[in-house]
Amino acid sequence: MFKSPCERIIMGQNMKQSNESYYCPSDMPLKLHSISKIPSAYHNVHPRTAHSHSDEIELYYAMNGSSELLLDCAPYYISDGDLVIIDSGVIHDEIRNRNHNMDSFVLSVGGIKLPQIPENRLIHDGQSPLIPSGPHSKFIFKLMECINDSIEEDYKDSVNICNELLHPLINRILLLLQDASIHTSSLTADKKSARKEIQTIKNYIDSNYMNDISLNDLSDNMHLTTYHISHIFKNATNFSPMQYLTRRRLGEAETLLIKTDDQITKIAIQVGYGTVSNFNNSFLKYIGISPMQYRINHRKIQDTIMS
Repeated sequence: MFKSPCERIIMGQNMKQSNESYYCPSDMPLKLHSISKIPSAYHNVHPRTAHSHSDEIELYYAMNGSSELLLDCAPYYISDGDLVIIDSGVIHDEIRNRNHNMDSFVLSVGGIKLPQIPENRLIHDGQSPLIPSGPHSKFIFKLMECINDSIEEDYKDSVNICNELLHPLINRILLLLQDASIHTSSLTADKKSARKEIQTIKNYIDSNYMNDISLNDLSDNMHLTTYHISHIFKNATNFSPMQYLTRRRLGEAETLLIKTDDQITKIAIQVGYGTVSNFNNSFLKYIGISPMQYRINHRKIQDTIMS
């Protein structure tokens, strides 16, 4: 009987690992939320500003070229064969004009629940979310390509096949994480202190972006000078705290533009803008197009699997 390439990968993976212990149990109800094969031109024209996902993990795989991402305000430089794991709740930011011809797969998956770690997370404290796939690059690429092709070509039972393919993919990623953890270096006391301060600044903005907040509010909350707050934050992220506040608002606005049919005026108010004109001007400055055009463009290319 003829079997699709995806079915052959599933069978081969199961046969190969039949006597091995699983990091990701075969009965774990993994669910593919979306997968996109994104050309470099799209990243540059339509970057996603600071946003997070509450119920899924997002995986970036760099097929070629290079790019830069901010994850929880820390910069990560990605190149060929690199895998970036963006856990649920992690604020991530694609920076306009810092993508250098990087074509990528972006895959979102839910249903991950591993021991001693919150749901829909793969990264333990202290681990880097950026992992070179090395000798595993071909396997990871083929799996993502097969998942993407199944959705695009609409194989029979393609959604079930894709959900099955997520198990060998997550297992391989967990093996990469295990290997990478051996080489993880500890931070100095000074770096730990600075990272804690930056995280506190970020957390305050993340929790209050919809309100009218200022640098003085941050200073009062943290009992630090406005100069110190601005200096350490910009040194770590290349953004001032107020620039991050803007990106945070716009990131949430992008999510609402993609996932809801709310009017632009309502979205502007929800994310902290007093007037829709200020929102439109800010969106155009940072994103490069109007909010309405962003909604239209994104929905044209979105490859979302409907539940």
